[in-house]
Amino acid sequence: MKVLLISILFLISPLSLAQSKRANELSIKFDNDAAFETDKYYSNGIELMYKRRFGGQSSLTKFRLGVAHKIFTPEATLSTAVVEGDHPYTGLLYGIFGFSHVNNSYYLRADLWYGKQGPDAKAGSLQNLFHRMTPSSEVNGWQNQTSNQTFYNGEFKIIKINRGPVFEFSPWLQGHTGGLLRDVELGLKMAIHLGFLEFFTNGSVVNNYFNAILQGSKKQDSTYVIASEDMKDIYYKADAGFHLLLQSFRLTLKVNYYSAQFEGAKDHTYATLETAFYF
Repeated sequence: MKVLLISILFLISPLSLAQSKRANELSIKFDNDAAFETDKYYSNGIELMYKRRFGGQSSLTKFRLGVAHKIFTPEATLSTAVVEGDHPYTGLLYGIFGFSHVNNSYYLRADLWYGKQGPDAKAGSLQNLFHRMTPSSEVNGWQNQTSNQTFYNGEFKIIKINRGPVFEFSPWLQGHTGGLLRDVELGLKMAIHLGFLEFFTNGSVVNNYFNAILQGSKKQDSTYVIASEDMKDIYYKADAGFHLLLQSFRLTLKVNYYSAQFEGAKDHTYATLETAFYF
């Protein structure tokens, strides 16, 4: 029975690859830590992305255009006062413009972000609006969030693809530069491909140089941010999950882990749900 099931998966797999013939892709991604009964640090995120595909069988290029909104809070969200040593309040609202290219050996992505950090992102209003519609408590400290700043930031990712018929071991390099984040990240993807299913895990180490989410804008003073000397130069990330790849639809579900990024911080875990439609 197991042999029959695996055979069916591989026979159906060409159908899952038929998505590459469709020129347009629309995806929506949700991040939230509620599944782990927490509401702290990276609390919630949503990203809407449109991709236009170009290319043939041996390579594929995508033009990328999107918008993202992210909410960050301390652990002590019931207090109206600043809690020293906790994560600052801040929100991000930004547009994404970029491209990606993949062939049999490499994957390359480069994006430019442009947007707002601070009160202009309306993170506090949106979070408390949602909390009023659920059993969650209202978050009381948004008057202490980081100051407004307009930022540009670049992001790149390069993957050396090492994939066999079933198993994949692909090292990758990712980095950010600009007014929001500056870091370099080295990681490894391990995956098992079974027809229209892919089970994967990633592990990485991040060398951090600057993080305005925690440290605030260098151009404006904020009520409370993490001091540079309290930031960790190195921290670790991991994720694990699966992709369901069908002819006109992709579903991704994964769990994400971050080690502490500043002195006194705790590890943090949140979930990601992403759906993509090809047309």
